[in-house]
Amino acid sequence: MKKTLLSGCLFLFLFLSNMKSSFAQTGQVWVTISNPDHVPFSRGDSIFSSNDSTFNEYLRILNIFSVQKALPASRKKELQQVYELTCNCPQTELETNLSNFVSAVSGVFPAPKYDTLHTPNDYNLVPGINNYALNLINAQTAWDITTGDSNVV
Repeated sequence: MKKTLLSGCLFLFLFLSNMKSSFAQTGQVWVTISNPDHVPFSRGDSIFSSNDSTFNEYLRILNIFSVQKALPASRKKELQQVYELTCNCPQTELETNLSNFVSAVSGVFPAPKYDTLHTPNDYNLVPGINNYALNLINAQTAWDITTGDSNVV
């Protein structure tokens, strides 16, 4: 009887734990980090730290598990300082806490959500051609806006 009750409790605990994690919210923001010393670095196992103590505390509190450059192909210094932070927390909580309490970051905005509607059939048509400029402006997503007009020459 005790084994059955214990097994049932264990099953219920595992089930509820799994349910909680499956409904966990993920928030993503783009922030500007001007001081390179404050950029979070990985300590392994998706744990990030910063040399700024307040930022470091909020990395832990908000469970931020991903930090990456938002625009790595940009040649502009200002855009190279924009990072995408992803957490296991509600979007509004991430935005509010970073905006109000972390001085190491500025310009906190929701990260854009991308949905590919069409895939161009002429991208990378010529092998060996560097598409740096096309990648920089995200030209492949232009097909989400228009696929052309047969009346235009």
